[in-house]
Amino acid sequence: KCGCGNYGCLEAYASGPAIAQRAREALQGGERSIMPSLVGGDLVYFLEEDGVRGRELWRSDGTALGTFLVRDLCPGSCGSRTSWIGLMAALGDELVFVANDGVHGLELWRTDGSALGTSLVVDLEPGYHSSQPYFLTSAAGQVFFLARTEAQGSGLWRTDGTAKGTYKISPKPPTEGFAPNALHATP
Repeated sequence: KCGCGNYGCLEAYASGPAIAQRAREALQGGERSIMPSLVGGDLVYFLEEDGVRGRELWRSDGTALGTFLVRDLCPGSCGSRTSWIGLMAALGDELVFVANDGVHGLELWRTDGSALGTSLVVDLEPGYHSSQPYFLTSAAGQVFFLARTEAQGSGLWRTDGTAKGTYKISPKPPTEGFAPNALHATP
């Protein structure tokens, strides 16, 4: 049933809240998906461009009123440049994600779903240069990811959502070509 009270409206099937609600129902029904990495608590996170701002992080609780922009990290039309799957992972009831605020380059951020609860975790490659974290994967109460810094090279990192709890856990790879295809957590 659509928010207008009718059945069969496009809004009931193709709107952000409708998609979020169907995703939540599928996950609760036991379907396997990449969606658990995009869900923090009772919220679903997704990337959207609203015509005013560039692509930014949004959240939804499955209702129209509960669907909104989390925070405009790169104000204006530039967007936070977050656009790939694998750049978000749940950490408890929060979300760790990769974004560019126009100052720090592509780095790790965390959010509780509110603008005030959204902050940079750590700038692994200080300045506008990026560590470009990718393949964020939740496991054992942490988020694991691949990143590269000038000082430490490419490798596997982990974070607990704090700067102090973010560090490289793999030794320096023997070649510069270290680039696994993905990280996968086991149940």
